[in-house]
Amino acid sequence: IDVSVIIPIYNTEDYLLHCLCSLVKALGNLHYEVLLMDDGSTDSSSDIAKSFAASHEGFFYHRLVNGGQGKARNKGVDLSSGEYIYFMDSDDYLFPDLIEDLFFSAKTNHADMSMCSAVLSKEGKITFEPNLLRVFSKVGVEQAVTTLRKCPYLAYNSTVTNKLIRRDFYIENGIHFPEGVVYEDTLPSIQLYYCAASISLLRTRGYVYRIRQDQSNTIRRLEYNVFSQKLHALKTLFQYVDNEDDFPVAARMVLEHKALYSDFIFYLNSLSSFGDSATNLVSELADFINSYISQKTLDHLPLAHRQMVMDILDEDIDHLLKTIAYKNSTYSIEPIEKRGLCYYYSSMSDEIIRFPERNVADDFYYSVPISFLRTISSDDYSLLFSGHLYHPRIELSSEEDEAIEAFLVNERTGKTVSLPLRRIRSEYLTEAKFSENNSVNYCYDEAGFQVEMNLEDQIIIDEMEGKNLILLRYQTPVSSGCRVLRGISNTASRFIDNWRYIIDDKHISLREEPDSTLTIYIKTIDADSDTQTIIRRLEKEKQSILDENLILQESNDDITLKYQMLLQENSLLKSELEIAKIKVEQQVNSLNMHTDNKVKKRSKKLINMIKGK
Repeated sequence: IDVSVIIPIYNTEDYLLHCLCSLVKALGNLHYEVLLMDDGSTDSSSDIAKSFAASHEGFFYHRLVNGGQGKARNKGVDLSSGEYIYFMDSDDYLFPDLIEDLFFSAKTNHADMSMCSAVLSKEGKITFEPNLLRVFSKVGVEQAVTTLRKCPYLAYNSTVTNKLIRRDFYIENGIHFPEGVVYEDTLPSIQLYYCAASISLLRTRGYVYRIRQDQSNTIRRLEYNVFSQKLHALKTLFQYVDNEDDFPVAARMVLEHKALYSDFIFYLNSLSSFGDSATNLVSELADFINSYISQKTLDHLPLAHRQMVMDILDEDIDHLLKTIAYKNSTYSIEPIEKRGLCYYYSSMSDEIIRFPERNVADDFYYSVPISFLRTISSDDYSLLFSGHLYHPRIELSSEEDEAIEAFLVNERTGKTVSLPLRRIRSEYLTEAKFSENNSVNYCYDEAGFQVEMNLEDQIIIDEMEGKNLILLRYQTPVSSGCRVLRGISNTASRFIDNWRYIIDDKHISLREEPDSTLTIYIKTIDADSDTQTIIRRLEKEKQSILDENLILQESNDDITLKYQMLLQENSLLKSELEIAKIKVEQQVNSLNMHTDNKVKKRSKKLINMIKGK
């Protein structure tokens, strides 16, 4: 068995079937077992899981006494027998081929685990997952296989559901989930990073975290006891880190930044909802900061977050509420101006932000620029991708304001090939974003670029088999990192839908993924397999066209029949009309004759009367 998938299930009847169906597609051609760990569900989830296991080979149902997600996962590991294990939540879903891609990436790179990016889904709308966006923006071009020491930013992601883990590695390092608590994967995730000798990374956004409308998700529960469990989980995490003498210092600072910038922000944003508990919440946060957060981390928080921490340490709840309101409103559109090589807030409120610093560098350190693919065109044996890359409010009026490089990255092997890139002006972007807050105008004229992919390049054709992404490496005065080319215009989408290319024995195609990522597939055409697949696809298309033609013919025959019936009806109407006309004429003639006879008789009578007189 290649992979054992472990899914704790508890009262997710509205989402479970979608979860399981997506999993089947994500597993591809792997040999697998799926352990459905029913944690004492009281709705129809049990029946759905049983039915699915009964009708799908490799799916196994296990009923447990309710003990929480951590306990269900631990039991699943005990029952598993796959070379790798994969944890999934029963209200989430996966994009096709994800687990197969993670498996081959881990095997190819001899990694202890492989990891992908993820997205959020709310009411069917796909949005980015902020922590993973920060992680992958800091993963270098050549870091497809890495470690926590080489890439400390991995610590910004503390979930297990986007990771495929070698089972022996997991067991040998004594990793398990805390039981009877929420946020049970916080510590195991960091343990996995710390213990792994190699981690294989896929920049694919393949896992979909569903934000449920019933707010049953842990991350959506505004309850003081849930906050307390979050705080306890982070304390346990930092105690573990402090007990490991060789834990990377840079990774610890990432954890500190994440705690203050991300982990508690949900509760702080809704602080007014906690009523009398708000004072205790702030007091506990102040103790946590004093115990576990370094001054260096505090000094490099974004300005609004730094002020929030200052308010928390002073336990000044009134000003903290003002700072939170400011952060969630006008802070994100505060005017920014360039002075020399640096950028500064030009008119920030001194009443809210009570320290003199106004440099935006810390605010944008983890910020990821916006990318957009406007057009795709083909020129001889090349594909040309034109788009733009920019940070809102950070002007790009000269080429020196932003450096961009482009690479083709193979998802399974991590191999990269540099692609030619030239800068193009993008006045349209400046016009579209002319005023960010109705008072300040920003220039983005130098945000444009064009990337060329040569379809005759033997390195690309021979060594980039499978799924590839275009990766943009950027450097600006406020941030640096890597960004997968995402965001596709309608014009580019139409090109993607209609473009296919065959060169020698390679079939090249473009695809727009559900998260609006451009992917480039290069596949060898094998006479015994791929060619037959293509032939079958063409036969299906042919049959589809024949079916459509048959439908059209039937429709045409139907229309012809109706037309003939109308002609017949028209002919009948004409006949009836002629008969009616004849009858009317006969009646008129008869009436005229009758009238004439009456008139003649009356005339004769009158004449006789006159003669008699």
